[in-house]
Amino acid sequence: QELAKLASDYKLEKSKRIYTALGSSIIVLLLIILLPIMINLLKARKQRNELQKQLELTHLNFFRNVTHELRTPLTIVIGMSEDLMENEKPSMSIIQKYLARINRQGKVMLELVNQLMDFNKVTSEIGLKQNYRHGDVIAHIAGILEDCEELCHMKQIPLSLARYEPEVNMDYEPDFITKILRNLINNACKFCPEEGGIIRVTTQVENNNLLVRVKDNGIGMDEEACKHVFEPYWQSKDVSQKKSSTGIGL
Repeated sequence: QELAKLASDYKLEKSKRIYTALGSSIIVLLLIILLPIMINLLKARKQRNELQKQLELTHLNFFRNVTHELRTPLTIVIGMSEDLMENEKPSMSIIQKYLARINRQGKVMLELVNQLMDFNKVTSEIGLKQNYRHGDVIAHIAGILEDCEELCHMKQIPLSLARYEPEVNMDYEPDFITKILRNLINNACKFCPEEGGIIRVTTQVENNNLLVRVKDNGIGMDEEACKHVFEPYWQSKDVSQKKSSTGIGL
């Protein structure tokens, strides 16, 4: 009887071990099958979250860029209007000259406002459509400098253009060139000394490329600043304490 009981207990224990091993094997097999699915689902969810965050950041950067670009033409319009008000008897030629510049700056602001209104139709990260044209890019650059003269005049900083070629006919994107040059000149004007400041723009064709240089005698940038100059919102600590800036222009 004892042997029979021991044999029965052994069989029962053996069956439990077999069922336990079988159950464990099934669980492991399920984990092997389900784990990659769960990992993929988590990755997909993470990607969706990152995509949503990137979309929100793109929207935010777009509005910040547009509002930043609005500041320069507004500053120019205010400066020219103040000059006209201070001049008791401006000549008709001066009035027409200032009105023409104010009109151009108004069109710049209108274009920026249109970009905001057509936000859902933007085709690039910063919300700008690429509208290339063929023509004399030097004449376009000269027009940009003419619009920026008032900004420099407010600080009594001479702004000049040196052309190695009288004209350069090529394909170019007017809006991009305007934004780049306007920002560089604005920065040069901002960081030039109050007295004795000079800004010089040169255009030259080298190896079938147009090279545009904006030079000034301001405070310049050290090597560390050059590493971060195109990072959004980055500013040198020394500069950010002295000058009002957002760090998004360049």
